[in-house]
Amino acid sequence: MKIPQEIIDRLNNKSICILGLGREGLSTYRLLRKILPDFNLTLADASPHEKLSDDIKKLISTDDNIKLSLEENYLENIEQYEIIFKTPGIPLSTPQIQQALKTNTQISSNLQLFLEIIELFKQENDPYDVKLNNYKSGLLKPITIGVTGTKGKSTTAAVIHQVLAHNNSESILVGNIGQPALDYIDQITAKTKIVIELSSHQLDQLTISPDIAIIQEVKSEHLDYFPDQKAYVNSKKSITRYQKANQYVIYNQKWKLTSEIATLSPGKKLYFQLNQPTNEYKNDILVYLKSYYLTYNDINKEIPVIKTDDVPILGKHNLLNVAPAIIVGKMFGLSFQQIAAGIKKFKPLPHRLEKIATKNGISYINDSMATMPDAAISALSCFDEQPIILLAGGHERQQDFQPFAEKIIQSKVKAIALFPPNGQRLWNEIIQKQQNLKIKNKIQHKIVHSMEEALEFAQQHAQAGDVVLLAPGAASFGVFKNYADRGEQFRDAVSGVCGI
Repeated sequence: MKIPQEIIDRLNNKSICILGLGREGLSTYRLLRKILPDFNLTLADASPHEKLSDDIKKLISTDDNIKLSLEENYLENIEQYEIIFKTPGIPLSTPQIQQALKTNTQISSNLQLFLEIIELFKQENDPYDVKLNNYKSGLLKPITIGVTGTKGKSTTAAVIHQVLAHNNSESILVGNIGQPALDYIDQITAKTKIVIELSSHQLDQLTISPDIAIIQEVKSEHLDYFPDQKAYVNSKKSITRYQKANQYVIYNQKWKLTSEIATLSPGKKLYFQLNQPTNEYKNDILVYLKSYYLTYNDINKEIPVIKTDDVPILGKHNLLNVAPAIIVGKMFGLSFQQIAAGIKKFKPLPHRLEKIATKNGISYINDSMATMPDAAISALSCFDEQPIILLAGGHERQQDFQPFAEKIIQSKVKAIALFPPNGQRLWNEIIQKQQNLKIKNKIQHKIVHSMEEALEFAQQHAQAGDVVLLAPGAASFGVFKNYADRGEQFRDAVSGVCGI
């Protein structure tokens, strides 16, 4: 795709700072340098020079038109810039950024610039059939499909992309789940379906909504980044706030906060849920679960699309992450057979109920992505019939552990390894719940400080038929770098135990 001249003119001769030098910052730099080859750019990051990536160090050494602002003073005087391309990891509420906004500095991002380019590339014709029945492939403009939610957005986005790509529909997967969007700008054509996983951090500063917005359940999260739940929910609203009447939002209307976000859209509302709809709502729900099949309501004709046993992702809750792909596939004219074939080929994402190994009858499951109590509860629900050795706890975010504790004692958890700092708080909740419910089953426990120690504890208690489940219900920072590091350390420890 050629960068529209309007974008180049808008950026030319402006003072520009790229704030945050991770993957998105590097991606933004490459695009700006491509269209403004001799322009002066400032690169700012909290890290010292020696901790920057090798790619950043290389470009610094070869580009004479770069000014660096690093370490503790990297936000100093940022109000002097006319445009700041901010990484999502730096909160918009940061005082220096708020001060810059007061001086009319424009705050943008890698994804915002990407969507601006896409919008200018589009023509004005309507990309959809008003009856929701087949994307008009002859119309020349790319389609954006945005996915958000507190949990499930990565899997939802990945399944949609899989269904489209498996059926030879030109599709890319960008955003929070993959490469920065601007890395793909040269690959975009008029036929591209752009599936974007959108985190709250990315949405917080967007002023363009996707053509198709998919909103999974929204719950309280990231309260170490946002001041309160209201601010977190408000950050999500950009996915629908700027939609037009000819666009779409797909969601489960039973979710209160999700519905609050969805109703901002003037576009058409399309629904999915697990429960079979009552007669009152029968015509409004497009996908639901019936007789062990995800079923599509096609003008009052129920069509079984895929049997739940054929969905290659563990957990009933993951059916909610698959349902939107059926709706999107139908929108783009795929047959139900094509949609089902695409779903069957989906490979579960790493660290999301990922089966690592089975050795001596013991299964090892990595759900490191379960960084919230609700997600860990869902993971436990997948193994209601099996004894469980659970690995839980981690970074303290003051989340409510009472439902998690109750699920643990109601499940067949016979031992639990607990990571600090909130592992002890979780254990206290378990003891309190046992006392309140007068449950006397004894759960072995240990506070552990490494994955090796956790696996050693698990091996002491695991027998054939058991599940060793990493489902922390907490973020990972402290003992681990992030959820991926935690999951990889679990994989490595299991590999050592199982000899794989």
